[in-house]
Amino acid sequence: MLGVRASMSAQVIAFLADHAVPYPSLDETAGHFCMSSRTLRRVLQGEGHSYQQVFDLVRMEAARHLLKSSELSVQQITERLGYADPSNFVRAFRRHHGHTPHQYRNLQL
Repeated sequence: MLGVRASMSAQVIAFLADHAVPYPSLDETAGHFCMSSRTLRRVLQGEGHSYQQVFDLVRMEAARHLLKSSELSVQQITERLGYADPSNFVRAFRRHHGHTPHQYRNLQL
């Protein structure tokens, strides 16, 4: 399939998912794609997403994976994903998944 490119959102998700904490900043991510941060934001907005939404999606997927496949505590996962404190992580996880991290781990969703 010549000429077919993944959406910028998908490319940014893949780029961020390939990096560990600390995740690359918006400027570093934009630089990787040879564009300014403003241009990256505009391109993502044109696809119906914001950089923060894409970034949060990557962290939530990493959190889900860690909860399912490891015995790390919520505190350890919080630190590994770069959240300021566990309460911020728990709120974000509940908003995204509809369950707290503990509920998610216990339900094995």
